[in-house]
Amino acid sequence: MSRRRKKREIAKMSDIQRTLARGAILADRSKQAPNNSYCPPKYYEDVAFTCRDCGVEEVWTAKQQQWYYEVAKGSIYAQPVRCRECRRKIAGLSRGASKPATNGRFKTSQFWLRSSVALPL
Repeated sequence: MSRRRKKREIAKMSDIQRTLARGAILADRSKQAPNNSYCPPKYYEDVAFTCRDCGVEEVWTAKQQQWYYEVAKGSIYAQPVRCRECRRKIAGLSRGASKPATNGRFKTSQFWLRSSVALPL
């Protein structure tokens, strides 16, 4: 196929068709969590991001996005901020006793301390 003919065919395609031709995955909106949005994602494509903790650049693949949004019912507004290793470290800390448990923004002991002081006698 000549280059000119290929360009004409690409020009005839819609935006979604062009994106899908680059390796994106079509989204099934009926499987996404309800989100009250006018424009939920129509397709998933690989997204590069930099880890907030260690600074490593990673890719959130279209397949991972499809699982997160359609199977795990994640919010469509969520984006990755940490790499897999940093997420595993955080999950390991929260399961172990090395990190104190939190209740909202206070540590459990601080929460009870503040609430007991705030109550009138």
